[in-house]
Amino acid sequence: MAVTKNENPNEVDQHIDMPPAPRIEFRDVSLAFDEGVMVLDHVSFKVAPGEMKVMLGESGGGKSTIIKLALGLEKPTAARSSLRVRRSQSLARKI
Repeated sequence: MAVTKNENPNEVDQHIDMPPAPRIEFRDVSLAFDEGVMVLDHVSFKVAPGEMKVMLGESGGGKSTIIKLALGLEKPTAARSSLRVRRSQSLARKI
């Protein structure tokens, strides 16, 4: 918390620095296909505005599935809370 003095010595302004809201957030997201194959099992991560993440993994590891979930092309089988994706206005105009 950052504290700054006001002109009046008896008053103090308090300003709380909050981290930016995540642009993409997965919380305990799971996805299984009809054949019972678990593709994602309790995946959790956040990507903040301006932040970049790298997904590495073997073929069939769920990298493309995570992108499809983030774009709304797939729905999770289970999630502790809803999958939250905030699209920027510039991205929304392009879609």
